Amino acid sequence: MYRYVFFIVLPPFIIAASPGKDTLRIKWENKIGVNASLQSGNSSTLGVGGNLKINRNNPWKNEWTFTASGMYRKDREEVIIQSAETALRFAWSINRKLYNFYRLAFYHNKINRISGQLLPTLGVGYWCSDTKALKLLLETGGGFNGVAYYGDSASKAATFQARIFVEYHLLDNLTLGNNTYYFPGWSMQLVKSSSYFTLKAERLSAKFELSIDFNSRPISGLKKADLQLKSGVEYSF
Repeated sequence: MYRYVFFIVLPPFIIAASPGKDTLRIKWENKIGVNASLQSGNSSTLGVGGNLKINRNNPWKNEWTFTASGMYRKDREEVIIQSAETALRFAWSINRKLYNFYRLAFYHNKINRISGQLLPTLGVGYWCSDTKALKLLLETGGGFNGVAYYGDSASKAATFQARIFVEYHLLDNLTLGNNTYYFPGWSMQLVKSSSYFTLKAERLSAKFELSIDFNSRPISGLKKADLQLKSGVEYSF
C-alpha cells in the first residue's frame, strides 16, 4: 500500500505555469497550521496535530490542490500516530461552471487499524455559486477504494463519489464552511465531513472545526463513527 504514497506527496507547485499573460492571473492559497483536538468514538483522547494546504489556481483554466494533515496522541507514555491523510487534486475547466477533477487520497489511522487506504477518484463538478460572499460546488464521480489493515487483511472495491462544498463569508474576516465527501460502494459506505469557521487577522487565522468520519462496515470491534473537535491557528504564506 505504501508504495503508492509517492504519487500523492508530489507538491502541485512542481507544475510550471506556461509563460505569457495568463501567468499573471494565477492565484496561490498556501496555509500551514497547528491545532489541538478532542476525539470520541473509537478513541477518547486529546491530541495535537498540524495541517498544510497548497493551492495553485489559474481561474477557469485549471487548479492544483495539495493537502496534508496529521494528528498525534500520547497513550501509555508512548507517542503514536493516531491518523494522517494527504491528497492531491487536479481540476480543469470545461467552462466557468463545469469542470473535470482527478483526486488521489491516502489515509492512515492506527486507532481504526487502517495501515493504509488509497482512494483515487475522478469525475465532474459544477459551481453553483463562485462569488466572494458564497462558494458552493457539487461533484460526482467514481473510483477505487483499497484498504490495508493491520494484521495482513485487506479489501478493495469500486466506489462512487459525491461531494458538496459550501463556504459563506459573513464578514471580511469571518467564514463559515462545510466540506463533505460521500463514498457509496458495494462493500461499504464512507462519509468524511468537516464543518468549520475561521476568524482571520492579516496572515493569521483562528480555526474551529468539527469533523465526522463514518464507515458503514468497520472491522470487528470498532464503532462506525468517529467525531473530532479541533481548534487551532493557521498562517497564510
